[in-house]
Order: sequence, then structure tokens, then C-alpha cells
Amino acid sequence: MRPEAQLTLIGADEFLRRFVNQRVELWSGKVVPMTPVSSLHARTAVEIAFCLRQFAGGGGERGRVLVEAGFLVARDPDEVLAPDVAVVRP
Repeated sequence: MRPEAQLTLIGADEFLRRFVNQRVELWSGKVVPMTPVSSLHARTAVEIAFCLRQFAGGGGERGRVLVEAGFLVARDPDEVLAPDVAVVRP
């Protein structure tokens, strides 16, 4: 019987240093690879972002529209998620 592999959790700071510009998210301290997006998925995300930007106002009066931006959503264990499209209020 072989021993179980020890899983080391990492924090958001280390995650952001080591995995910048890679298609991964941090779920409960574990690095999780994301699948590549298809052209249909990419087009749909752009269309949604365009519609949301019109709603939010071109100058961002009601919010800023971000695509594939990372957000720290939990601590201890840390979680960093990157939604396809997000609206962030000013």
C-alpha cells in the first residue's frame, strides 16, 4: 500500500505570483486548471461584456465591466476566481 500524496494548500499571494496569465483558479487553497474557451464561448462573453458595458455607462458611472479578471472571494483557505465577465461597482 503506497502512502497518500500530501496536498499542500497555497494562499492567494503565492497563487498570484506563480500563476499569473495562466488559465487556473484557486479553490479552497488548491490550484484548479480551467479548460480552454471555445470560439463560441469567447464570442458570447464579448457580447455579454458589450451589453453590460452599455448598461454600466461608457464612463463607468454604474460600474466597470471586466473580462477574465481574478477576484479574491474567500480567505483561509483562499479562493481566487476569474469569471468570464464581471461588473464591479465604483
